[in-house]
Amino acid sequence: MKSRVLFISYFTGVIGNCPAEWADDKINVLKTEKLDTYVLTGMGSCGIDCKIIKYFKTPSIAADDFKYEVSLMQRDTNRSQFTRFAMLPFIFLFGKLVKWLTDKVTRGGSCQWSWVLMAFPTALYIIFTRKIDIIFCTGGPPSAHLVGALVSLFSRAKLVNEFQDPLIGSEIDSSEYKQRVTRFFEKYFIARSQRTIFVTKKASQDAQVRHRNLAKKITFFYPGARNFNLLLSHKAKNSKSKKANSIELLHMGTLYGNRNFDKIFCALDELYVEKKVHSGSLKIVNLGSVYCNGKDEYLMREDFQLIDEMSRLDAIKRASWADTLLLAQHSDRRSLETIPYKVYDYLNLELPIFGLINSPELEALLKSSKKGAVIANPLEISEIKEAILKLIKSHKTNQLLAQQEKTPPNIREQFLTSINFETI
Repeated sequence: MKSRVLFISYFTGVIGNCPAEWADDKINVLKTEKLDTYVLTGMGSCGIDCKIIKYFKTPSIAADDFKYEVSLMQRDTNRSQFTRFAMLPFIFLFGKLVKWLTDKVTRGGSCQWSWVLMAFPTALYIIFTRKIDIIFCTGGPPSAHLVGALVSLFSRAKLVNEFQDPLIGSEIDSSEYKQRVTRFFEKYFIARSQRTIFVTKKASQDAQVRHRNLAKKITFFYPGARNFNLLLSHKAKNSKSKKANSIELLHMGTLYGNRNFDKIFCALDELYVEKKVHSGSLKIVNLGSVYCNGKDEYLMREDFQLIDEMSRLDAIKRASWADTLLLAQHSDRRSLETIPYKVYDYLNLELPIFGLINSPELEALLKSSKKGAVIANPLEISEIKEAILKLIKSHKTNQLLAQQEKTPPNIREQFLTSINFETI
């Protein structure tokens, strides 16, 4: 396949931003495959032009969206601020009005709809001046999908949509008005596309039920993530400094709301009292921010450590030193419809996984990893206790948790299949 690709994602190259990391991994595939690619992204994104990857960074019009993009731009002190200052008079005149209008129509949300006003004409310029074969939209903010759907009206290029999270879900937009608006946009995006991809089987099946006449256009792929091929020396170097009887469970990412460690700490405390686990034998590490109500209590515990956010590569290197990777999902129904992108980094690291999840689909994916996984319901303390004891036993006996070894999803194969219009 040798095609020209218009890649649309509001976020690219933003450190610590999952939709950006997701997009960057796919852009890296396009670069490796030497496909001429034009990336349309937000003004706050980062990305360096090269021979085959050209970035077009456009600003939003709404005052709040523009302010956010400026804050992202200011992280890079070497970056030109020309666009920012050139837009200031326009934002001063129309920014608050556009914000008011978008809020009135959509009733809030972080969809960056005002970005469409500048991104759409930029996309038109790209398709009129380049021979584009494939339009690929991903997000993150669904404004990228709206730009793709609109510009596809003026192009013969095949449109492929990917939803990192479903637009409609059991825990998303409880407002009846928002549900109607979101359902309208979802149907329009799918109708305009040649293929619409969800990243869990559950989300794909739910969308097929909602749009039965469009079901043939809807599919799912486990996307996979870029494998950084880390050297095992990272583990060896760190393991010498750790106590032989101490097991480190490391979680990558932000804790907030009902994605927290409350239950696992309750389970550990009960095991300490029952003398089934000795204090100091486990260490729970969170690499990322904590916004939970119990943060202060976490920090007072001897079996907890908080590490500040860092770049993805540095975070993966640090995670490679752990004995076990900890995955904590939301305890509500949204976990049935989503798979955190960090899961694919976890699978690539080939370490045992301890999962606090309530998704049979994700459980099967985790248990297919090379070192296997122990799984517990995030709300059931008794299950968590049993899983902790199983993990400790496997660690002491050096017994693999995996029943069968499977290769994790390969992002190159998955992505190229998703955009290969010969298979559509």
